[in-house]
Amino acid sequence: MFNFIRMEKKFGMIQLLFNPLFPEWKKNLVLPKPEFKKGVYLFKVSLGKIWRSIAIPSTNNFEDLSDAILEAFEFDGDHLYSFSFKNTSGVTIEINHPYIEKPPFVDEYSISEALLQEGMTLKFHYDFGASWKFLLKLEKFDVQSKIKKVTILESHGKSPEQYPEQYLKQYPE
Repeated sequence: MFNFIRMEKKFGMIQLLFNPLFPEWKKNLVLPKPEFKKGVYLFKVSLGKIWRSIAIPSTNNFEDLSDAILEAFEFDGDHLYSFSFKNTSGVTIEINHPYIEKPPFVDEYSISEALLQEGMTLKFHYDFGASWKFLLKLEKFDVQSKIKKVTILESHGKSPEQYPEQYLKQYPE
């Protein structure tokens, strides 16, 4: 919601500039309020040729999605991360781990607030030192699904080692 409000203010400023020139456009530049849709998002999460299919209810937030990705790829959850995607207006939205201190935060931003549409892609950047970059594609939004909790539906390929030999040599404990 945080980004939506900021964007609405910017959009409103544009409308003030154009009103004297086009008075009939009084409400043309008003962004629609986001509408909560109950259902389940079906994501294909890829790391190169390795992928997982994850179902997550619309009531969940991006922190829950992060947890599901890390569980699906058998990674631990002790690193910072962020999600990024282009919204329907083409603006890049970044949703961050709370310790990054740059809102919006994953634990406060529900997946439904992102107004994702089928076919959209998101990036999940995990562990900024190792720089794991996952690609998420929203394959389907299912309003009739009976899934009530985050579920890993399908797996393809063996999960990579989170800390391969070369990483451990570069970042010794």
